[in-house]
This record gives sequence, C-alpha cells and structure tokens, in this order.
Amino acid sequence: MIDISGSDDAILSRMNQGTRRKIRQSQKNDIRYYEADREDVSKFTAMMQVTGSRNAFGVHEPAYYALAYDLYVPDHAALILAEHDGDPLAGIMVFAL
Repeated sequence: MIDISGSDDAILSRMNQGTRRKIRQSQKNDIRYYEADREDVSKFTAMMQVTGSRNAFGVHEPAYYALAYDLYVPDHAALILAEHDGDPLAGIMVFAL
C-alpha cells in the first residue's frame, strides 16, 4: 500500500526507484492511463486471460470481473487501464479499504 496524499513528487518519493523509472518512461512514451468505464471491463478480462495463459496463473471468468466492477466501482474500487495509440497495454482493478 502506498499513501497517495500530497504532491506528485511526494507520492513518487514513496515508491521504489524501479517504479519511479517505469512511470517516468511511460510518460515520455505517450502512454495514456485512464479510469475505465463498465464497457472497458471486457478489455481488462481479455488482457487477464492472455497474461494468465502466458504466465501460467489462474484467472477468473469474465463474469467475475464484471460483477466486481458492478459491486464496487465507483465507491470502493476503480478499474485503471493503460494504452498506447489505442492498443491496450495493462490494467488493474484497485480496491479501497
């Protein structure tokens, strides 16, 4: 968990060096990060399936992620996606305590 209060510089200072480097590199390469809508859950689940298959870890069925989105977003969760020139690169569903 990272405290995300304060300025961008303060938040970055709480991260390890490798994470800061990756964030700065993505900013230079026109990576777009955005809070996804309900219709973007399918992009997220497709990425999860590909990644799970490639890295040999279990992934829930698409309906699981859709239900999690419906139950928790926007009050207790957010789906964040990253893309470059319209191509999806990464995604994460984060939950608040």
